[in-house]
Amino acid sequence: MIITMDSMKNILPLALVKLADKKSTALDSKEFTIEVFTDLSKGIGTVDHSILLAKLQGHGLTGARLNWFRSYLFNRKQYVVWSSANSSVVFRKAPY
Repeated sequence: MIITMDSMKNILPLALVKLADKKSTALDSKEFTIEVFTDLSKGIGTVDHSILLAKLQGHGLTGARLNWFRSYLFNRKQYVVWSSANSSVVFRKAPY
């Protein structure tokens, strides 16, 4: 399964609701909470993507989570929508 931007529109809000619910439950129980957010965009271009995926899989990442990384790394397309205008599609191929 490849995760597309259309499916991310459905997944991301659900993930944020689950995160908020877990945080709320933890705070109600007087538990400590922490959130970590990362920006992978700069570092990802400097490593061999096949090796990175193999290492992620070796650390137990499988299924939809591994596929999310795979779809992020390989053959991405990008375009801008502003008001009613769309830019042309730019394909971003992995450097490896």
